[in-house]
Amino acid sequence: MLTTQHKSGEALALYRLALPIRERLAGADPANAGGQIGLVVALMRLVEAGDDPRARLVRVLKILSDLDAEGKLTADQKVRMKDVESQLAASAK
Repeated sequence: MLTTQHKSGEALALYRLALPIRERLAGADPANAGGQIGLVVALMRLVEAGDDPRARLVRVLKILSDLDAEGKLTADQKVRMKDVESQLAASAK
């Protein structure tokens, strides 16, 4: 909402505040796919805000790849993983 109100700096600050919370939740129960996906969402918000996008995309891809290897991704999430791979490839150029 803040980004649509042209308050991207405020949005970025809030996304950065949310990240450690998502990291703690995901770390508390690494087997919980929902917690891992919550972390992915938090990281992608930072990517979209332009906050260290390449490093965050690498991290997102690792999380999604691990979940995929465990058979925990939905079909939509697998598509999202392909999107992240494409974004990473484009950022390398």
